[in-house]
Amino acid sequence: MQVYKHMRIVAVENPEPGRWRIEVRGAGSYSIAARYLAERKKLAARGLEAIDLIDFAFVEVRGRPGHEGLFPVEKPVRAGEERLCKITLSGGVREPVIEMISATGEVLGAIRLDASEDETAADEFIGTCRIPKQPFRVRVRGEDREGHLFQRLTAALNSPSL
Repeated sequence: MQVYKHMRIVAVENPEPGRWRIEVRGAGSYSIAARYLAERKKLAARGLEAIDLIDFAFVEVRGRPGHEGLFPVEKPVRAGEERLCKITLSGGVREPVIEMISATGEVLGAIRLDASEDETAADEFIGTCRIPKQPFRVRVRGEDREGHLFQRLTAALNSPSL
């Protein structure tokens, strides 16, 4: 552990797979970030890659005939509407679930995503998402190739148009 005037850094070496919980007590502003430093050589030797939530975006099909593709939506998303959403992960996952969660962690909606078709990369998943009526984050959970549960969460709080 490293302690600074306004910050504390805690490192956990060789954490066990599974659910972890952080409790914070005190007053004032705070921020928590959980990160990992994967030993890439050890993972690669087992045919694995660290799981990262690389991107989440609301997308739409655009382009000229014969050259259509998925592009980020140009207009703000509106609460209550259904939109195509795309999530990009690394590390090879099985049956990911996307959840829109409130700032307090309440699940506002969950949709299983399907691996995208030939026109996109194998680490992209696409599904239809109903936009919540309140600000939300995106959480992805599922299993890695070895069957260990994982979850990743976007830091940004998305605010839909009303």
